Amino acid sequence: MNCFRYTGKNLIAGNFFPVVGRLKKSGRLFDCVILDPPFFSKTVKGIVDLEYNPLSLINKVRPLVTDGGYLVVVNNSLFLPGKDFLSGIDCLCDDVYLKRETILPVPEDFIGPDPDYLKAYAVSPEPFNHPTKIVILRIARK
Repeated sequence: MNCFRYTGKNLIAGNFFPVVGRLKKSGRLFDCVILDPPFFSKTVKGIVDLEYNPLSLINKVRPLVTDGGYLVVVNNSLFLPGKDFLSGIDCLCDDVYLKRETILPVPEDFIGPDPDYLKAYAVSPEPFNHPTKIVILRIARK
């Protein structure tokens, strides 16, 4: 495992799929996992495609979150409507082991003051306020 020391925190550099596999095998749990993958990536280890398969990585990292912990899911796909993404998230949630806590808005100072900014995007990000869609999920373990 490639670990780098930085201000007392461990950073892990590597391909998502083998790193997550090693963490699962180690039994290590985290209070919060932030899942912020690239829009698209293809390697011999796996494919990430946030437009056509936006939820595939959630169940891969869920086992890494401690009971009562959080999974922050970020999707940056410009061409995935916000309603479709949220609908998929809600289908995964059973309100026992996986519960949607909240939608985290992108700060207004990042978006800008233009009231018509949502019209500029290829598809509507609503109910999110930006194509960077952020959802916080609460995890419960058996």
